[in-house]
This record gives sequence, C-alpha cells and structure tokens, in this order.
Amino acid sequence: MNMHAIIDAPQVRLADLSDEDELVELTRAAHKETGLRYDSNEPLPFSEKKVRAMVRRIIPQYHNCVIGIIGSPGQMQGSVCIVRDEPWYSEQEIIQEKWNFVFPEYRKSNNAQTLIAFSKAVACAWQRLLIMGVMSTERQPAKMRLYRRQIGCEPFGGFFVFDYNQSVGG
Repeated sequence: MNMHAIIDAPQVRLADLSDEDELVELTRAAHKETGLRYDSNEPLPFSEKKVRAMVRRIIPQYHNCVIGIIGSPGQMQGSVCIVRDEPWYSEQEIIQEKWNFVFPEYRKSNNAQTLIAFSKAVACAWQRLLIMGVMSTERQPAKMRLYRRQIGCEPFGGFFVFDYNQSVGG
C-alpha cells in the first residue's frame, strides 16, 4: 500500500531518515512528559539507542508502521507513530499508537487534532481497529477530552502501574 496515498492532510508528511535526530529529541520530550513512572515520579530510563533503532527500522518499510510528522525537516512541530500489532488472544491485527506528541511551543494549534486525523486515516486505509491512549503527567483531563472529541467515543478500559519498589510490607 502506498502510504503517501492515504494522507489527506497536507500538513502531515511521512518521516524519512533525515528526521532521525529530531524524532529522538521529540521522543525524549514525550518521555519526559508522558513516560511511565515509578511511585517516586521518576520516569523509566530513556534509551536513545532503542529509539534510534526503532526509527531506523520503521522508516524504510512503512508496511507495518508509520511515522507522520508536522513541520518541515529541521523544524518539527509534532509527530505520531502507529504500529500494526496483534493482541495476545487474536490473530486479527490492530493498530497501536506508540506516540502522538506536539512540542509545547506548537500546542496553540490544531497539530494534535491533525495527527489524530492522520492516525484515523491510516486505520481506515489498513481497515484495522486503532488503539490510542493518553499517558501524561501534565494536563491529562484536557488530553482525554481532546481524544474523546476527535475519536468520537469513550475510552475502553484503563490501566494501573504497580511499582515493585513500593511493595515492601504491602
């Protein structure tokens, strides 16, 4: 499938290898704001090596994954990464959003909505369920409202993070 054919919003472009450094910085910023945390509020360690490997694996293929970017090379404003996967209990593929992040200086815009619309267009093109989540240490209720409006449904479930460091005596 030609991924370029599904983009109906000219503001979103597909990432290429020249975007690698900016994508690493974007995911570092996303991790700072949305990364899983211990009870101490300390985030799990960020692995630049792992992020770079994932970006290098995704960009050349674009048949199981896609990274959409808003902004020209060297001036990235935001990005979304979605990946085909299978739930552990089914052979039916789904699409999972790995990140949807807009740099803070570009949040007074429609960038987040545009990236969500892009993800929905990919899901329609691939004819798969799209699973998106909100993990945030900042403005989580506002982000939940944005996703409700843009997707048009209520969240499905929730998850809890148990910190083994706090389990002593409990």
